[in-house]
Amino acid sequence: MIFVAAYLSVFMLVGHVVFGIPWYLRPVLESDVDAVPKTVAHAVFHYVTIVMLMSATALVAFSYDLFAVSPDVVRFIGSAYILFGLAQISLVITSNGFAGLAKIFQWTMFLPVGALALLAVGF
Repeated sequence: MIFVAAYLSVFMLVGHVVFGIPWYLRPVLESDVDAVPKTVAHAVFHYVTIVMLMSATALVAFSYDLFAVSPDVVRFIGSAYILFGLAQISLVITSNGFAGLAKIFQWTMFLPVGALALLAVGF
């Protein structure tokens, strides 16, 4: 289960960088929004990238036994991903209704990674 969670998280990281930059980050940076919100959005994009990179790296390392599996680290990653998914679902539903869930779809990856990680080491 950690192996599948690891590679789903790698897939998410690649998608985040490959599609997130042209579809989200670049349009925000090129918009007429004030410089402060632009800078915050830019920073948050990179914070997310770092969290995803570190999480994917840890899960891949654990899945190949490069390090002894740390159940606490895997629980932390799993819990964070579940919470990321639930937060996104909540924000989408409250701002766009259920129809928005198909357009803002990252939750469909966060929840499985989180669930697989938690199932792999037990809650």
